[in-house]
Amino acid sequence: MMKPLFSMFALFALNAVAIDYHTTDHSFDVIVFAPSLPNVQYEVRMHGPSTPAYQEFTKLFDAGDAFQALRQANDFALQMLFVRRSIPLDTIGPNKDAYTKVILSLMSFPRNKTQHSSHPVITTGNEIRLNYDYVNDYIGDVGGEVSGILHHECTRVWQWTGNGAAPAGLVSGVADFVRLMSGFHSKEWPSVGSGLRWDEGNAVTAYFLEYCTGTRKTFVADLNAKMRNNYSESFFQDLLGKSVDQLWKEYKSAFAGNAPSTAPSAV
Repeated sequence: MMKPLFSMFALFALNAVAIDYHTTDHSFDVIVFAPSLPNVQYEVRMHGPSTPAYQEFTKLFDAGDAFQALRQANDFALQMLFVRRSIPLDTIGPNKDAYTKVILSLMSFPRNKTQHSSHPVITTGNEIRLNYDYVNDYIGDVGGEVSGILHHECTRVWQWTGNGAAPAGLVSGVADFVRLMSGFHSKEWPSVGSGLRWDEGNAVTAYFLEYCTGTRKTFVADLNAKMRNNYSESFFQDLLGKSVDQLWKEYKSAFAGNAPSTAPSAV
């Protein structure tokens, strides 16, 4: 069985962890439960064991692989969002939800009239749903792509959003910033310096946030902390001594001519 994903994970130290496999004849055939950081558990559900999509997916990854990828990504996301902060994990969900578990559900998304869905992932609350068909059809470093997606989505589980007041582009940009820092960026991302607005979202905003960390190494974690209950653009001024518009102007000047001004959306 080809396992392209986990040779890359040698970059991160793993603590020994017990994994229990439970087979079932219900809607999914394998569940993996295991503890990691204090008060966080991980659950992997692999749906549709009789489907061709499931069978193709398991030529690349099994339940243990999926568990390891989820755990690595979630641990990294928590470190990036809450670096050097002693915050109980059951209070850091974006809506103050007492999350004690992150769930990865592997499945095929509903088909349209002509073909299966190519959308990669949907995250709701603390459940990440990853599309078999997207993974199976992916051309390139499929292990790196799955890892990158999980870094983004685990960030979405835990990050603060100012009780929904933060710009959607900033929220997705923080998630892609974590993906960028993990080293598993998407091949579809634009070049650094792209974009028309700092809060355009995804990779455009991620690169801008990376630029901001040049002034304050823990900027993204500090910004996330400020967004626990509300949001204001003044947070940039508070943390970096400049307005976000001034920072964006300086960023664009630093990378002028580096790439097209617009960028595709990215996970």
